[in-house]
Amino acid sequence: MRTQASNARALKVIRDPSSLTRRCVLSGIIAAVVVGAGGGLPSSWAQADTAPQQAKAFMDGVSNEVVAILRDSANDTAARKIRLAAVFTRAFDVPQMAQFAIGRSWEAATPADRERYVPLFQRYVVGLYADKFSTYSGETVEVLAARPSTGGQQLVATRIKRPGGAAPFNVEYRLRPGEGGFRVVDVVVEGLSLLVTKRSEFAAVLQREGLSGLMQRLERQVPG
Repeated sequence: MRTQASNARALKVIRDPSSLTRRCVLSGIIAAVVVGAGGGLPSSWAQADTAPQQAKAFMDGVSNEVVAILRDSANDTAARKIRLAAVFTRAFDVPQMAQFAIGRSWEAATPADRERYVPLFQRYVVGLYADKFSTYSGETVEVLAARPSTGGQQLVATRIKRPGGAAPFNVEYRLRPGEGGFRVVDVVVEGLSLLVTKRSEFAAVLQREGLSGLMQRLERQVPG
């Protein structure tokens, strides 16, 4: 009974993301556009002592563009989804995120399963962000600071301000350096990791149905 309840909760989350995931939607879109604009940060920045300052300045410089995209009434839902898909694909390290989300199941997966799963994971997350995009209601972004982390990564702290006197919330982006610049590998909202949360959601389905079962569920949730 406990396993069935866990699986039911996991499926419910896949179909109807939690409030944490909904907050991460706006946060992740902002991160994607910020990091994706112009093809990412120059790789030399990741090696420079001034990388945190450069990362903060970069995010400050594009924040107005982010807000403009969110407020652009010229885009219908379909157009927004297309733009978001392109930005997400460019700015996020999807293979690494997809691998982490299923934990040990990645090691046991066949090459064919991996080739099927990674695009499914990408479409699932892109669809999640795009579907919740309509919840935008005038939020703005304040970039607070950036600091170096291990492996040349940068942690960029921001605050999402909401209209109408609603309490703001803090978001931290983990950026990994690579060819062509940084890419987002995680979004942390009020101390809770989006990627760790996603891994927890998938775990019950993987335990009972395996990767094949998870992929079938994802296929029912994402467009072809």
